[in-house]
Amino acid sequence: MNLVAHLMHKELITNVLAADDKSLKTKSVTGRFPVLETKDGVRVAESLSIAKYLSRDHTSFYGSTPEQSK
Repeated sequence: MNLVAHLMHKELITNVLAADDKSLKTKSVTGRFPVLETKDGVRVAESLSIAKYLSRDHTSFYGSTPEQSK
């Protein structure tokens, strides 16, 4: 996540929660981690989904499709 945030010129503040933290279960609907929580209250779980969310404004980050590479 940190690398993608850096490449996309996004500020990322990391908070590490203890495994027994009561608020931990409320952060992820799926129960999977890590979780990205935006200032707007949007929550995105799992590393790949977070990377896609952070890079959504930079479609070239995904690479080209076969049709685009012709």
